[in-house]
Amino acid sequence: MKWADSKTGLSPEVWGRAMGWYAMALVDVLDWFPVDHPQRTALVAALNRTAEAAIRYQDPKTGLWWQVVDQAGKPGNYTEASASCMFVYAIAKGVRMGYLPQSNEASARRGWQGIQKAFVTTGADGLMELDGTVKVGGLGGTPYRSGTFDYYIYYIGEKPVANDANGIGAFLLAGSEMGQTGTEAMGQGKTVLVDAWFNSQTRKNAAGQTELFHYKWDDDANSGFSFFGRAFQRYGVTLATLKTAPTLQDLKKAQIYVMASPDIPAKNPTPNYMDKASGDAIEAWVKAGGVLILMENDVNNSEFEHFNTMSERFGIHFNPVLRNAVVNNTWSQGTVMIPANTGVFAHPHQAYLKEICTITVSGPAKAVVTDKGDVLMAVAKVGKGTVFAVTDPWIYNEYVDRRNTLPVEFDGYDAAIDLAGWAVQRAR
Repeated sequence: MKWADSKTGLSPEVWGRAMGWYAMALVDVLDWFPVDHPQRTALVAALNRTAEAAIRYQDPKTGLWWQVVDQAGKPGNYTEASASCMFVYAIAKGVRMGYLPQSNEASARRGWQGIQKAFVTTGADGLMELDGTVKVGGLGGTPYRSGTFDYYIYYIGEKPVANDANGIGAFLLAGSEMGQTGTEAMGQGKTVLVDAWFNSQTRKNAAGQTELFHYKWDDDANSGFSFFGRAFQRYGVTLATLKTAPTLQDLKKAQIYVMASPDIPAKNPTPNYMDKASGDAIEAWVKAGGVLILMENDVNNSEFEHFNTMSERFGIHFNPVLRNAVVNNTWSQGTVMIPANTGVFAHPHQAYLKEICTITVSGPAKAVVTDKGDVLMAVAKVGKGTVFAVTDPWIYNEYVDRRNTLPVEFDGYDAAIDLAGWAVQRAR
């Protein structure tokens, strides 16, 4: 099958879904491709070229994409659902992640509106259907040469069908991205750092390599912060990790800094404790406008003495106690109700905070959430910046991933989105 001229590199026709798969692959692989890899810029450039071409051939009237377009730009005889969904997904995600220019979002919006109008219907059973998806290419039984325009347009196996998996999967992904377009521009150009110095636990991965884990953006296990990271990415924020002791120069590269559960020897044989130099840098950065998120833990799992020398600069003292011990699955023992309009959380949440400490506030710090007389969350406005403190890293994957056993009434991921949005709005 000859897809392109060996001399010019041009193809007689472009198959919409094939290009859609390519666009999706480009935007998705960047989630995993190392940020410092020399070829990453080439992938981003390829995504930009692909998006530019897709937008150029987007139907100006319907906002949709054709199943096949020839080299002269002449479309086939129908627009196609899966290709349209794929391009909407790739373009919208590319914009949200900062790979594509913000102006490209208008194309994704036009495409999504066109999909709703042309392909989304209600079936006889009252459920939503997605029409207009080409089912398969077929490998035989056709009088047309494989790979040609006629092959994809006129071969009987290529008639559009409803609810085909090629379309449904792309439709769900596109819908997820379009659900984030209302917020993705809020954090563009901003960076959130997660600490990997004061909490620098390591483990061996499947390849036998030593890697950081526990409250890290790229840790997808129960111990990780990957869901919290996605909450920030919902606002277009770039994720980064600080693997050394913080300096003011390091912190100036970010607008938000997350510090969770500083190490003790039982967790890390060689813990890095908070010191005066680090505390000075963090304090100066906050006063200049930084947003600091402090997430302690209980007395058996986290360090307090050194960490408090930094947090007390903002009127926040973490008390080395153990509260909210949960016996087996007695979920109520870890329940903390967060009311709406706290100044941090715009919406009410049923939080699950298991085995936590408490906070004593003074000076600029004010309680945000209290439970049975104990302060569990607090905020301090210091200089141009803001500090949020909580007694547990409660929005790590184990308690926000709906695949786990926590009852559905606990809405940790919604709370994470709320908290991330609050931080983004205050970040300078």
